[in-house]
Amino acid sequence: MIKKIKAKSIRKEFFLSENLKNNRIIINDICISFEKSKSYAIIGKSGVGKSTLLHILAGIDAPTSGSVLFDSENIYSLSPERQASLRAHEIGVVFQQAYYIKELTVLENCMIKQAVLQLPAQEATKQAKFLLEQLDLSDYINECPAILSGGQQHRLALARALFGSPSFLFLDEPTASLDQPLAKKLINFLLDWQKKYNMGLIISTHDLYVYSKMQEVYTIKNGVLM
Repeated sequence: MIKKIKAKSIRKEFFLSENLKNNRIIINDICISFEKSKSYAIIGKSGVGKSTLLHILAGIDAPTSGSVLFDSENIYSLSPERQASLRAHEIGVVFQQAYYIKELTVLENCMIKQAVLQLPAQEATKQAKFLLEQLDLSDYINECPAILSGGQQHRLALARALFGSPSFLFLDEPTASLDQPLAKKLINFLLDWQKKYNMGLIISTHDLYVYSKMQEVYTIKNGVLM
């Protein structure tokens, strides 16, 4: 059975004051399904809700109403422990900003999910080193992430998201700060990885090259997905 993430009538609104009528609807009644083996792009103007939608689908930000199913489980009805386990095992996320723990080395940041995944130290280290090698970060494994360039920090975030071989990977504007050659290299790497490991790939983007390479493309406009 192919794993799926399915959004059912999700709505997200932000209340701008204590007056509940003073609100802003970002996403309105979106229904969509993503399969593990495919690649998807979500496009639209800045501020239309691409990032919000990605965060809801990835189990990070609960919708105001509606549900998100991972297979048959409603993510937002699960216990916090089960949600954390699901995100660790099945879902990888790369945000626009490259987050890292400054007290840990590049290698340690990459394998931060080791304890949750219950991987032996030797296996986790081997997997992290492999990922860092694939993303040209092998020379920095014992360094602090703060010494890395912005692009390198984003590649570290990607390596960390791929650690544990998630079923789905969500990326929010992954090429926004990259020049075109680096952007193409990153997307080609992601597509090769997606095909090799049969991963679901969901990217929000403005980049024509990125969404021209995805199997399915959706546009958000006025809170609606088309």
